[in-house]
Amino acid sequence: MMSVQRWTWLRTIAGLFCVYLGGSGAVLTGDVTADEWLDRRRELDAESRAQFEVLAAKCDDLNLKPQAELCRRWVLGQDPSRQYFSVAIASEAPRPAVAGEPASLVSQWRNRFQKLRAERAAKLFDLTRDAVAAGRGELAIRWLHDVLREQPEHAEAGRIL
Repeated sequence: MMSVQRWTWLRTIAGLFCVYLGGSGAVLTGDVTADEWLDRRRELDAESRAQFEVLAAKCDDLNLKPQAELCRRWVLGQDPSRQYFSVAIASEAPRPAVAGEPASLVSQWRNRFQKLRAERAAKLFDLTRDAVAAGRGELAIRWLHDVLREQPEHAEAGRIL
C-alpha cells in the first residue's frame, strides 16, 4: 500500500506536469471528448494486440511456446479509471534461446518483438502528444508510462516523466 505522503507527492508531481504541459488536467479542450480519447486508445491497443497475436501464432508454428505466451499477454487490458505504472521485470524481457530452441529463430523473434514494441511506443507517444495539445494532461501522464514500458529508452518520454 502506498503511504499518504508518497501519494500526495505523486499527485503534486502529476499536477505540476499538467501545468508544465499547458493543461489543468480537468479542462477538456479541442474537438475530442473524453470517451473519444479512450476509444482512440482502445483502438491502438486492439491493433497492437492483433499484431502481437500474429507473432504469437508464428511462434506456435515454430514451437516457440514461451515466446508465443509473452506475445499474447504483452498488451495489457487496462481500466481507464486507474493509473498504471509499469516496471520492467525479467520475465517480460525477451530472453536468449535456451537449450533445445533454435537460436536463429529466437533471435528473429526477439527482433520482431522489439520492433513491434518500438512501433507501439511511437504510436502511443503520438497519441500522448495529441492528448496534451487537447488539454488532456492526465491521460498524457498515464500514457507516457506505457510508452516507457514499450520502449524504456524512449528519450522524450523519459525526459518528461
